[in-house]
Amino acid sequence: MSQQFNTFRGRLSVRRLSAYLTVLAALLLTFLAPSARAQAACDVVYAITPQSSTAFGATLTIENTGTTAWTSWTLTWTFANGQTISSLWNGVESQSGAVVTVASESYNGAVAAGGSVTGVGFNGAWLGTTNAIPTNFAINGTACNGGSTGGGGSFSLAPTASTASVVAGSTGTDTVNVTDAGASPAAYL
Repeated sequence: MSQQFNTFRGRLSVRRLSAYLTVLAALLLTFLAPSARAQAACDVVYAITPQSSTAFGATLTIENTGTTAWTSWTLTWTFANGQTISSLWNGVESQSGAVVTVASESYNGAVAAGGSVTGVGFNGAWLGTTNAIPTNFAINGTACNGGSTGGGGSFSLAPTASTASVVAGSTGTDTVNVTDAGASPAAYL
């Protein structure tokens, strides 16, 4: 009879541990998910029009796909084939080697969540062999092209141990790992 009681208490302890882990997971989602969703998320549409053997024009549409408005933005990318910018409009441009930085103007820096900036464009030069479209865009330091964006708001939970054995009268602990699964592809070609 005593052994049946201890087995019952053991099952009860495992059920309690399971309930505690469920509550812990819910609390983690409550506290972590909103802050992760508030991170910057973006898409950049880059289109080359027109193009000659040594010069080209490009337009950019910058989309705020996150849940938090931007008060200003800084777009960065790296050219892969020696391209240079000769003039840019609707932004403040600087280029150091292959790395391009475009900061917002006073009139186009505020972008609502779900909003976009259009009309940013430039004239540039290229070497006449390859004029590849950049794929490593970032807004305010957060990757827009499927990198680690954190803006997807999707999480997976996984306990460290797949089972828990708890002796009657003792306690047990486990760790629940929360993983951001919200990478978002963003650079359109």
